[in-house]
Amino acid sequence: LQSFFGYHNLQRFSEVVNRHQSPWWFYGAMLLVASLPWSPLLLLGLWRAVAVKHLGLARFAACWLLAVFLLFSLSATKLPSYWLPATPAAALLAALALARRDRLSHWAVRLSVGLSLVLGLGLAAAPLWLAWVNDPDLVELPLQLQRLQVVPIAALLLIGGAVLAAWFSWRRGAAVRALLTVQASWLLLLPLVVLPLLRLGDALRSEPLRLISAEVEQREPAAPVLIALGDPKPSLHFYTERALLYEGLDDQGLVNVADRLRNDPRVQIARSKQRALVVAPLELEQSRPWSRLLSPLIQQQGRYGLWWLDLQRLAHSAEALQQDQGLRPIWSAPRPERF
Repeated sequence: LQSFFGYHNLQRFSEVVNRHQSPWWFYGAMLLVASLPWSPLLLLGLWRAVAVKHLGLARFAACWLLAVFLLFSLSATKLPSYWLPATPAAALLAALALARRDRLSHWAVRLSVGLSLVLGLGLAAAPLWLAWVNDPDLVELPLQLQRLQVVPIAALLLIGGAVLAAWFSWRRGAAVRALLTVQASWLLLLPLVVLPLLRLGDALRSEPLRLISAEVEQREPAAPVLIALGDPKPSLHFYTERALLYEGLDDQGLVNVADRLRNDPRVQIARSKQRALVVAPLELEQSRPWSRLLSPLIQQQGRYGLWWLDLQRLAHSAEALQQDQGLRPIWSAPRPERF
C-alpha cells in the first residue's frame, strides 16, 4: 500500500521523484512528437472532435486523449512513457480526420509528408549534431552508429518516402496513396533501423551489467546479497537474482553499508565473512573513503567494475567516520526504491 499507492501514485503526482522534472508544457510537446509524422492529422481530428456537438467515437477519443493530457500535465513527476495510454486515442483521432477526405484533411496529409521530409533531412545532417550526444553509458554511440550505417539508411527511407508521397499528394484524390507511401517508409525503419539500434543500445547499456552479473555468479554463487554503489541499476537485481545493497559513493554510503550488513534483515550476512563483492562505476577507485577497502579490480565492463570489499576494514572505517564526523546510519529511513 505504501509503495504502490503512496509512492508510485500519490507521491509521484504531488512531487518530483528521481529528478524526473519537466516544464508544464511537456505533454503538449509529447502530443506532437509521439504522433510524428501524423501530428497535423491528430490536431485536425482533435479540433473537429471538440467542435462537434454530438457524442460519438471522435468525442470519446478526444476525451480519452485530453484526460491523459490533463492528468499528467498536473503531475509533478513527468516521464515520456506516461503518454503511452493516450496513443490509441491519438491514432483514432488521426484516422477519423483522414476519413473525411476533404480539403483540410488533404492539407494535413501534405503537412505530414513535409514533416517526414524535414525529419529525414535532419537525420541526413547527423554528422553535424551526433557528437553532442552525451551519455556516460553510450560513450561509443557516434562511432558505433557510423559503423552500422543506420542513420543514412533512416534518412534515405524518410526522404525517399516523403518525395514520392509529395508527388502523390499533389495529384487529385491521392492523399491516401501519399499517406500509405510515408507509412511504408516508416514501417521499413523497424527492421532496418530500430532493431539494429535496439541491439546496439543493449550492447552499450545492458551487456556490461549482464557480464558482471555472470562473473558475480561464478565468484560467489551462494551469496544472497550483492553490494551495488552509485546510481541504482535494477538490472543487476534481475541478472543476479539476489538482494542488492544500494548506497552512495560518499562517506554516508560507507556508514550505511557497514551497518546494513549487520542489522538489515534483507541483506544481513554472517559476521565471520571476510569479504563481499561490490559493483560500482569505475570512479569508486578514486573515492577516498572506499579506495583503500577494495581489492584490485576483478573485472571491468563498460564504465562499471567488480571488486572484493574487505568487510573488516569497512567496519573500522565506518566506526572512524562515526566518531570523527558524527555520521549515523540512515538506511532505515523510508526509501521505496530499494532492491
